[in-house]
Amino acid sequence: SESIDKYKRGQESINLSLEMINNISGSTTIFLMDAAGKVVSSSNWAEKNSLINKDFSSTPYFEQATQNILGRYFTSLAGGEERYYFFARSIQFNKKVIGIVAVQVPLSDIVFNWTQADIDFLVTDNNGVIFLSSTREWDLNVISNNDLSVVQNNKRYLSNKNLKRLNEEPIDLHYVVF
Repeated sequence: SESIDKYKRGQESINLSLEMINNISGSTTIFLMDAAGKVVSSSNWAEKNSLINKDFSSTPYFEQATQNILGRYFTSLAGGEERYYFFARSIQFNKKVIGIVAVQVPLSDIVFNWTQADIDFLVTDNNGVIFLSSTREWDLNVISNNDLSVVQNNKRYLSNKNLKRLNEEPIDLHYVVF
């Protein structure tokens, strides 16, 4: 009973800290997972759609972070109107992964700021799907030679089954790899 109370006080303290950091940073959600991918603390702990106890073990960003690689992943929700980028990093003790911290960033703010500049740009994921660009018509379309059906059947793009390949007109691009 005493150890459960101590755990709950610790979890509450972490939740409040994540909530404060989230509010300051402008991210959508910051959450802490155990080594199995279950969310144990979250900045949205007090909300109806809290991530507490959700399982993210099958997400690419979790899998990358467990290998001590910076986890990165793009997804779109609600017909492509809500687009997010996830970053995740492992937490280690004695060289063993004991947890993962993840940050969900809304791309809408970045798009708004970048579109104010007078340049054309686009950012793609590893499938060649454009998830961030200066031209709204390019968003959530494909510029690679990947089989379009593979991309369309990927649950990551479930919200937008109208993906198409943008190769009818040339796009003058300057590549930046990061």
